[in-house]
Amino acid sequence: MSAPASTNMATGFASHILGLAPRAATNSSSSISKEGDAMYSNEQFLGLFNLILLVIIFFFFLASVPRAIARFRHPGAWQTGWILKQRKSYVRRATDAIRRSLHMPEYPSMPSRRPTIKEGLVNGAAAFATDDSDEGHENNPGKQVAPIRRISRKGPAIAPAHVPSWATLFHPFASTLGRPFFATGLSNGQALLYLLYTAFFITFAFVITYGTVSIARAGWLVIGNIPLMVALGAKNSIISVLVGSNYGKVNFIHRWIGKLMFIASVWHVFGYLVVWLTRGTIDDAAKHVSAWAAFAGLSIIAIASLPIIRRLTYNFFYHAHWIGYTVLLVAICFHVTEAIYWVLGALFIIGLDHVCRLLKSTIVSATITALPDLQCTRVEIPYLTRGWRAGQHVRIHALSFSKMGFFGSFMEVHPFTIASVSENGRGDGMVLYVKKTGDWTKKLYNAASVTQANTDTVYEEKVGYTVALEKGFGSGATMRMLVEGPYGGPEGHAVISSFSSAFVLVGGSGITYGLACVGELIRDTEALQARTRLIHLVWIVQDPAAVFPILPNLVSFLDRTNYMPTLSIQISIHYTRASASAFSPRSASLPKSRRLEVQPGRPNILDLLSGFVEKTNALARGRGGMSGVAVLSCGPKGLTEQVKKAARGLSADARSGVGGVEFIDE
Repeated sequence: MSAPASTNMATGFASHILGLAPRAATNSSSSISKEGDAMYSNEQFLGLFNLILLVIIFFFFLASVPRAIARFRHPGAWQTGWILKQRKSYVRRATDAIRRSLHMPEYPSMPSRRPTIKEGLVNGAAAFATDDSDEGHENNPGKQVAPIRRISRKGPAIAPAHVPSWATLFHPFASTLGRPFFATGLSNGQALLYLLYTAFFITFAFVITYGTVSIARAGWLVIGNIPLMVALGAKNSIISVLVGSNYGKVNFIHRWIGKLMFIASVWHVFGYLVVWLTRGTIDDAAKHVSAWAAFAGLSIIAIASLPIIRRLTYNFFYHAHWIGYTVLLVAICFHVTEAIYWVLGALFIIGLDHVCRLLKSTIVSATITALPDLQCTRVEIPYLTRGWRAGQHVRIHALSFSKMGFFGSFMEVHPFTIASVSENGRGDGMVLYVKKTGDWTKKLYNAASVTQANTDTVYEEKVGYTVALEKGFGSGATMRMLVEGPYGGPEGHAVISSFSSAFVLVGGSGITYGLACVGELIRDTEALQARTRLIHLVWIVQDPAAVFPILPNLVSFLDRTNYMPTLSIQISIHYTRASASAFSPRSASLPKSRRLEVQPGRPNILDLLSGFVEKTNALARGRGGMSGVAVLSCGPKGLTEQVKKAARGLSADARSGVGGVEFIDE
């Protein structure tokens, strides 16, 4: 495999990246003839290629600016979503951690004043959300009216500005792009992006070239795409920050670019093999050891990235990735001297990503509790109480060699959605629910399943693990963990509290996403920093008994909104399996409220959403009118697709009547 001869290194980094370097001369010792010469060097074409990519990224950045301004103008927005922060009061948070680990609901504090509504936020009594529950209602004299709860205010009472998404503004066209592209798992928009980038790639590789230049050009395009591929695959991606997305949403482009790079490298390798065979100089292949090493590194990544391998052995996929790109980056610099500039760019992105990971990481002591009804482990970290947004997740290492094993403690990291609310004013720490699905999560569940003791407190010290058995306080355990994050969050700088209403439909363990979103909406409403006046939380779960571990959170939502004249909430739980015999006696403990429903069968999502939009449309308008409906979803992919389809199926009149309907998934 021949490479262009080294140009004068003194021309500098900028001249190479922008394609301003002098055209490289053809190496006379190369087996490639002069027919490969072109009017412009491969470096110049590569500079133009990268320049066009920067223009495209800048376009998406400009498109995200309006919502970014609206988000960061909101009080405290700059302080959330970036770095996890520690607690403020140790004693209060430790007390809350014990109480919440027992799944005991909190009782509201006595009020000190009546809630007030910022002038201009809503107009008149008609704008208040109605509560049709029977709790404290005047036509139910047997019940005492609950006292008005004090609304905590943190910062100025300013409702967030609402900026509709581009998908809302151009709904018919955006709806078409959002539809599934056959059975590929892609949307039409993603498939279109694949097609455009592939055409762009092929144009530079084969169309504006001739002869053996196309073989060399394919190798140069592999080099030129290295920084972009690394940037789109990084957890702390520069591109994600610029376009207002998260690494999970742009990762599909990272995967596609990797496929194109591998195909281009195959064309580069076999193209030169054919040329050498034709000319009888096949011995030249043995001279390019660095080229074969670079191809081997890229091949390792390609093979390990096959969907079946990634699903079955994620750890192999993960470690093969960093081994493969290390070999690729080192070998490509020996193969093509000028490649060092693109490799340095990639190394800068990798280094920045790891520095951000280090800043986002902290070692904490977590309380883990097994929840048999939910088949998951509840992880509470009282030390971390603020710094995240609803919908974000963290990545955790369990630092317990004795319980999790060597690989489970130091070699495995797993992402989990945060189920609690940042700075909720009650001193609660971060809460995660870890579903028992794989080997690692089963080990964590077993570690949390310690036997209840009826004696005084006993502590059993082990390496990285402490069992705490409290008399009369149930079972529990503590474990050292490394927590990294937060990551993710609402797409496109969306602020869910800027919508007039929120329809939250989750399935199974996706309830963690629903708890965080609803909790954040209630928190912002308490602080008079939300426009939301109507919430409907729908949870579809297989086993009806799963509701009991989450019940304290749901009761808390009902209790807190009972004192809010501007916010109404409805909670619907649908279970898809026959009611267990043990569920009937326990069902008596469910609160008697019209705002909490537990019923069998799968709901009709379109009917639920249509009815919710009608209720939103019936709300009185404030001075700014309606600010849209946020449709939030998390759970199995099939369920989220149904929710998205239902959101697309709403009529244009229904959408325009509420100021637009925006679908947001985790």
